[in-house]
Amino acid sequence: MSTMKARSKELLDRAISAMVAAIEIYNKPQFPYRAESFTVLATNAWELLLKANRLTDNKNQLSSLYVREGKGAKRKYFKKSRASNPLTHSLQFLADQMRQKNELDENIFRNLELLTEVRDISVHFLRASPQFEERLQEID
Repeated sequence: MSTMKARSKELLDRAISAMVAAIEIYNKPQFPYRAESFTVLATNAWELLLKANRLTDNKNQLSSLYVREGKGAKRKYFKKSRASNPLTHSLQFLADQMRQKNELDENIFRNLELLTEVRDISVHFLRASPQFEERLQEID
């Protein structure tokens, strides 16, 4: 018996850890960059969770997470990231795939879109809008 965890279980454990960290940070009232840190960690947690689900659905085949290059069913190559690692499917892609198969509720899908939007604002722009915290609170 192998002591190595299934890839899907490893990603699930990491998803749980990321979400617990997000909640712990958000619950600290005097934590600078609290809302921004929450959105980064919560988005990461959801992406890991959906990747764990995809692995489970695909017999833990790591290649099921990779973005294929080219067109057609016989695409043999995977797109590479800037670090030359195989590029994996995004949170939005995975969520949309699950939604289309009725495996993800429409409300959860919309909340993931909103969470990703708020995360993108946190990561890519200065927090210029006074409505930032309000947008975060809109996520159910």
